[in-house]
Amino acid sequence: LGQLEQAHAIYLQVLKLQPRHFDALHMLAVIAARTNDPTRAIELINKAIEVNPNSASAYSNRGNALGALKQYQAAVASYDQALAIKPDHVNAYFNRGKALYELKQYQDAIASFDQAISIRPDHADAYCDRGVAMNDLKQYQAAIASYDKAIAIQPNHAKAYCNRGVAWYKLHQHQIAIDCYNKAVN
Repeated sequence: LGQLEQAHAIYLQVLKLQPRHFDALHMLAVIAARTNDPTRAIELINKAIEVNPNSASAYSNRGNALGALKQYQAAVASYDQALAIKPDHVNAYFNRGKALYELKQYQDAIASFDQAISIRPDHADAYCDRGVAMNDLKQYQAAIASYDKAIAIQPNHAKAYCNRGVAWYKLHQHQIAIDCYNKAVN
């Protein structure tokens, strides 16, 4: 319900009774991440992982917190741990792709986005971010096709329209690019 302060207080009460309660530690970490305290989130998730080293979600959430701190290589390693436990963890693949993109490992990022899409074919953001990586590889037609899929799934996907405009601009199709930019802002 978005009542983070109340949830935070309840999880702290749980930890007073059971200091090694996995869910309380993990959810406090999620709250820390949502309130822009990734360092605290990592600390709490690491404690949760000590209690239960078999939680793919914990490793994935740790990867997100590491990514927020721009520790992309460590984030990728954490996503890999999540995927070793749960090979169909769509968010781990998606966020792994984003971290690999930040490391400028565009082909590997595309492969991760492709995995996310194979698990969840309606993942508009994965199509969009795959297109961004393709743009950086100068694969503009493939990028446009990826943006088109994102837009087909989510017709008001502003980021997809904007980046689609970039691809068309790079292909010297300026009017089409302008049309895309207009759709992005409207």
